[in-house]
Amino acid sequence: MSTAAFESVNKIPLRVAELRSLSSRAREVEEIDEALYNAMCRACAVLIASHIEGAIKDVCNSVRIDLNFYLKEFRRLPTSLKRDFCKKIAFYESVPSREIDTRIL
Repeated sequence: MSTAAFESVNKIPLRVAELRSLSSRAREVEEIDEALYNAMCRACAVLIASHIEGAIKDVCNSVRIDLNFYLKEFRRLPTSLKRDFCKKIAFYESVPSREIDTRIL
């Protein structure tokens, strides 16, 4: 059985391979062109940050997809997810947080 979360996790080796490729190319030019080496290292740092952000978004999205697909009913979702969903619906800027908490219970 393949889930969306499983598919998201399967993308991690591709992301790591991309980073390894870039860093190995950087090592090749380290002695030859220091400016290019530094630029490639900065590119690796940016790519790492974007891969982490993308992986977190992918996993969160895939968990949501899996919960919607396999549970099918709102009442079967975990209580913390139901509460967070209701909190987003009940939130208004002028409503005090105590009242919002009362509304979602």
